[in-house]
Amino acid sequence: MITGDVDDFGTRLDRRFDASEARILSRFESLIRDFEAHVLEAFYVYAETSQRRLTIVEREISALKDGVASVESRLTEVEKRLNMPPAA
Repeated sequence: MITGDVDDFGTRLDRRFDASEARILSRFESLIRDFEAHVLEAFYVYAETSQRRLTIVEREISALKDGVASVESRLTEVEKRLNMPPAA
């Protein structure tokens, strides 16, 4: 009789531990998913901000290149005038 009660108690205790372990694991998995979602969201915000900055920098570089090309063209025109003999 005592052996049966001890076995029954052990079985119930095992079930309770198993149930507690399952709840803890479920909660832990939920926390990990939430953490992953927050990390991904932060990364996407960072990526979007970086993309906007990169676009601005690329526009500014393009404008600088256009300006340099304009200066080079004007300089070439000045050089041509300086190398031409005067009109008679």
